[in-house]
Amino acid sequence: MSVHSTAELTAIGASTDTFPSISRRMVQNGTLLIFWALAFVSFSLPGRFSDDGASGMDLLGQFKLLCRFAAVAWAVFLAAFVFDSSVWRCRVVNRLFAPWWLFSVWAFLSVTWSALKVFSIGQAMGLVAQIALAWCLTHLFTSSAEVHRLMRHLSCALLLYSAALLAVYAVAPSITGLERSERMATAEGLVHPTASGGTASLGLVLLVGLGILGVESHGVVVLGIAIQMAILYISRSRSAVLCAALVLPLVIAILSGWRWVGHCLTAVAVVACCLLLFDPSFQYAENALESGTEYLKRGQNTQQLAAASGRMELWIAILEQVQRSPIIGHGYFVTSAEGWLDVWDGRSNRDAHNIVLQVLATTGLVGLVLMAIAAQRTLLALAIVIRCSRASRDLAVLIALALLWYFAWGTGCTAFMGPVRPESVIFFGLFAVIVRLYKNYVESIQPLSASGADIRGWQ
Repeated sequence: MSVHSTAELTAIGASTDTFPSISRRMVQNGTLLIFWALAFVSFSLPGRFSDDGASGMDLLGQFKLLCRFAAVAWAVFLAAFVFDSSVWRCRVVNRLFAPWWLFSVWAFLSVTWSALKVFSIGQAMGLVAQIALAWCLTHLFTSSAEVHRLMRHLSCALLLYSAALLAVYAVAPSITGLERSERMATAEGLVHPTASGGTASLGLVLLVGLGILGVESHGVVVLGIAIQMAILYISRSRSAVLCAALVLPLVIAILSGWRWVGHCLTAVAVVACCLLLFDPSFQYAENALESGTEYLKRGQNTQQLAAASGRMELWIAILEQVQRSPIIGHGYFVTSAEGWLDVWDGRSNRDAHNIVLQVLATTGLVGLVLMAIAAQRTLLALAIVIRCSRASRDLAVLIALALLWYFAWGTGCTAFMGPVRPESVIFFGLFAVIVRLYKNYVESIQPLSASGADIRGWQ
C-alpha cells in the first residue's frame, strides 16, 4: 500500500484498483455530510400527523429512515475499507462505546414486543445511526485542530437550523409551528416550539462557549446570538429559557474567568442606577416585569404551573405503565402497552418528558442499567480529561457544561434519547469529542504502540 502523505489515504481496500485515492478531508467531509443530513431532516410537514406506526410510514418518514440507513452504511464502509484493524482493538474507544451499542441492540430487540413496531424500528434505527456517526467522528477527527473544527460544525448546525426556521417564519409564520397560539392539537407545523426552543438554547451555550475559547469567530458569535435569541423568544419555551438561564452564566463565569463576573455585576449596577435616575417610581420596570411574567406563563394559571404544565398527570400515567412491564419496557420509544396514553389532548404515544422515565418505560430496567453504565463511563472519562489534560481542559469543561444543559433539559422536557433531532445528534457529536479527548490523553501518557494507528496510512 502506498501513502502519498499524512493527509491522504491511498488504495482503500485490499486492491489499489478497487477505489481511487481520496484525501482524509474528503472522508471527513463525507461523514460531516451525513451529520448535517441527520441534524436537519428532523422536521415535519404542515398538516402531517406524528408517526404512530399504525398506518405505516409516509414519504417523509421513509426519507428520514433512508438518511439513518445511510449513516449506518457509511460507518460500515469506513470500518471495512478505511479504518485499520487496530480500530477494533482499541480498548479505550470500545469500552466507552460498548454500553451504547448494547443499548441499541436492546432497543431493536424491544421491537418484538412493541405495540408500534414501525415506529420503534424507525426510532431504534435513528439511535444506531447516531451512535455509528459518533464512532466515525471519533476516529476521523483526531488532532486538536480537527476537534475544534468538529465543534464548530456542531455549533453551526444548531445555528443554521435556527436561521432556516427564522427565515421561514419571516415569510410564512403559520407553517413553522413556532407560534403556540396558532398550533393545533395535532401539532401542525415544521417543528414543535419546544423543540426549536431547545435547539436555540443549546446553540447559545455552545456558541458563547466556543466564542470565549476562541474557536469560533466573534462575528459568527454575535450574529448567532441574535438568531438564537430570536428563535428562543418566538418559541416561548419555558424549559429552553430556564436551561439557558442556568448554564449560560456558568459558561461565561468559568470559561472567561471570574473577572467577567465582575464586569457583569458592574453592568447590572449601572443599569440599576439608570433605572433609579430615569424611572424612580419603577413604573417601567414593573411593566417590563409583568410583561415577562405573562410571557413565561403563556396564559396558564397558578394551578397549571404548579402541576408542571400537565407533566404531573403525564408522569403518573407513565409510572402506571412502568409497573405493567418494569423489566423490559413496552418497546423503544413507546411508553405504554397499547401504544397510546389518554392524557392532555387525546390518545397518543407520549414522550415522558423525563429521560429516566422515558428509558424505563420504553426499555425497562435492562435499558436503564445499560444507559446508566454508558453515562458513568462517559462522565468518568470527561472528568479525567478535565483533571489531568491541560491541553483539552477548557474544551472539556465546555462539554461538561453542555451535558449539564442536557441533564436539565432531560429532567423536565422532551427526552433526547428518541427522535432524531438536532439536540440528539449534537449529543452524540459531543460524545465523540469526549471519547477523542480521552483517547488522546491516554495516548499521551502511554506508548503510542499500545493503541496503534487509527486509519491505514495515517500516523
